[in-house]
Parts: sequence; C-alpha cells; structure tokens
Amino acid sequence: MVAIEIARAGGQRSAELVIVEPRPELGRGVAYSTTDPLHLLNVPAGAMSAIESEPDHLRDWIRSRGLERPEPHFLPRLEYGRYLAETLDEHLRGHRAGVRIVRDRVRSLTLDRNGSPTVVTEDGVTFDLDEAVIATGTGPVREPAAVSSELRLSGRYDAEPWGYGATERIRDGETVLLIGSGLTMVDVALSIDAARRGVRMISVSRSGLMPLGHGPGRPRVAAPFPLPDSDVRIATVIGEFFAALGRERARGGDAADVIDSMRPVTQQIWRALPQTDRAWFLRHLRRLWEVHRHRMAPEVARRIDALCRCGALQVRRGDLTRLELNGDRVLVTVEDADGARTIGADHVVNCAGPEDDPTRAAREPLRGMLLDGTARADELGLGIEVTPEGAVVGARDQVAPRLHTIGALRKGSLWESTAIPEIRRQAAQISERILSRDRGEVVAA
Repeated sequence: MVAIEIARAGGQRSAELVIVEPRPELGRGVAYSTTDPLHLLNVPAGAMSAIESEPDHLRDWIRSRGLERPEPHFLPRLEYGRYLAETLDEHLRGHRAGVRIVRDRVRSLTLDRNGSPTVVTEDGVTFDLDEAVIATGTGPVREPAAVSSELRLSGRYDAEPWGYGATERIRDGETVLLIGSGLTMVDVALSIDAARRGVRMISVSRSGLMPLGHGPGRPRVAAPFPLPDSDVRIATVIGEFFAALGRERARGGDAADVIDSMRPVTQQIWRALPQTDRAWFLRHLRRLWEVHRHRMAPEVARRIDALCRCGALQVRRGDLTRLELNGDRVLVTVEDADGARTIGADHVVNCAGPEDDPTRAAREPLRGMLLDGTARADELGLGIEVTPEGAVVGARDQVAPRLHTIGALRKGSLWESTAIPEIRRQAAQISERILSRDRGEVVAA
C-alpha cells in the first residue's frame, strides 16, 4: 500500500522504489495467500479498498470481474489477495521513477550518522537509501512452551498453520488438537473439515472464547461513541461503553455494535490512557474485545456453528502444560479449574496466532535493530516504540525520522493498527511525508 501511494503521486513528487520481498508474488502477504475459497474476509468488501482516497476502489474491481454479490459482501481472501497483487502491479508498471524488486530477505537495516538507512540483503546486496519502510506485517506464530522437542520433529506437529500441510498429513477419522481458538483456528478447522471425513477437532485456549459472527444486517451504523475528556481513565471508558450498550440494546443492537462505534476514536482513547490502564485492559479485557472486534463472516460463522453442534469441533478452556509424543499418539495435558486432564490426539496444529512481542520472536531486520539499539520494544510487548507518525524510536530515545513503520509494529502506540482501513491511512501518510522531503530511494522491507 505504501508503494501504491508513492507510485500514484507521480509527477515531480516521486521516488525510486526498492522492494525487498522473498515471496514469488507481491501484495498478498500471509493472510491473503490462502488458496482455500472457504477463507473469507471478516470485513465487508465495501470497507476494504487498498487506496485511502478511493473508498470504492475494491467495489469497482469486484464489479469489473463479475464477482459482485449482495451487500454485505464478504469476499474470499484469495480474491482479495488477487486484488492487492493486481492493484500493486498496475501502479508499479506505471511508476516512471523506477522500481527494483529484490527477491530476497533483509539481513540488516542500519542508520548512518545522518539518519539515512542502509539495507543489506541475505545475498549480500547493499542499498544506501533516503527512506525505509518496515512493512513486515504481523510477527511469527506464537510457539507454546509446552511442546516437547521430540513432538516438534515428529511430523505430527504443525508449528506454522499457514502452510496447510496438516490437511495433507491428517487422515480420515483422526483426532486433531488445535492450539488456540481465534480466527486462525477457524481457518484451519474449515480447511481440515473440507479435506477429511470424520475428523474430531479439539480447540484449547486459555479463554475458551471463539470470535463472534457478524449477525444479520451487520455490521450496521451505530451511534457515534463519545470521546472521553482529556483526563482519560479505563474506568471512564468502561462506563461510557456500558452506557452506549444500553442505548444500542434499546435499538436492537449489542456489544459488537458499540465496539464498531468506537472504531473512529479507539486510537485516540488508547493514546490518552495511562500505561497502567492499558496494561490492565490487556490483562482483563483483551480477549473479550478481540472476539467482539474481529468477527467471522456470517457464512463462516454458520459453518463453525454446524461443526460445533455435530461434535466435529469442540472448544475447551484451559492451559496446555505438556504436549509429548507417546508412540503414534500425542498426549496433551490441559489444566483448568477442575484440575489436570490428558487428551489423546493424532496430530497437533499451532493456531495460537501471531507473537506481538518482538523481543520473543523478532525476525531480521528487526532483531538486529533491537540488539544494536536502533529500535526498542514498547513497554507492553505489543510492538516497537514509535512516534505518533510511526517513526522508529531507539534505545536512547533517539528518533529516526527516515525509518517508518506501518501496521502491527505500531500496535503498542495505537492498539488499533492491524486492519486494512488503518493500514491504508498510514500508507497514505507515510507516502506524503516521504515525498515532501528530498527525492530519493525508498525500500519497503
């Protein structure tokens, strides 16, 4: 999206683009590289334009390809990935300032004494740049500590759910443990059910909560959520939430409608909250927020509900304390309020979702940046420290104005920073800042 915005500017306000990306196709990323048509967007297509200044851009693309459906239209993610890839390709082909696409990974990103970035790829190619954008998306999947090393190497454990290798190794009638109960689990459960017969799936998570589904006629326009006064505390926000919930229930709405109404002001509220209140929210309310905020498409919700009702999918609450290989089976120890119990499974798929904390699982170039002090993790372990504009803040409070972040890395600063509407807005703002300075090269790593 940053590359699209820079290419769209054109004219005198332009910059050569260098894009470093190992995937064979640009634009799709992890979420939109799925080939399973059962995996749908969890937001209607009308809100998913890739271009900030053209809210109907995706709708026009859908119409031009004969994919139009009645609203709200929850497009298959593979089609949305196609839309992103085609939109990017179209803009890059017309970018007269030049585009260089490097099929590689970034080994290091450092800053010279003037704050200009230098990128070195794994193949040893060096780029001296004027600006850099770290656009790596969410972190790697969280790895449960309870998984034994023997199980990791056994072929009965899938640490990375997005390869969908599990559906190839699982056999009809087997029992599969799904670690986690969020949207990743939903995707994997749909794929396994479509590929195999009689599989029994058991999802275990600490909360035991699954995402809610969009109800009939949802999402709908809710009354605007009042922005609290300057002295914002979590207790005040909770009070306003329940007051708004009362009003929405009188109109036939629910808590999900209130959370939708908070969307325009969520970042302002989060920035205004004291750090202690943010930490309290993460400890006590985070999962409840997430299951209401990131909901399933109606068709997906119906399929998951059917799997739960027939017993093909069971969702349990508990802590996974041990997963070990025992012959041809996996023994799983789960602790809940009633004590510890053991579950037998034939296969385990890690659906725990992405790791937020970069100190636990950062990949390059972020890992090296944290080690040398170019960047630092935020206090809540949600991403890295950034300015309100998304510039990287280092270990000694130094700001790198030519080193930009977008998306999940800003989560500690903004909380709401992983959905397309927020990301495309950030992309437009980054492009504007870059092109308002001296012309030069840009790298999206």
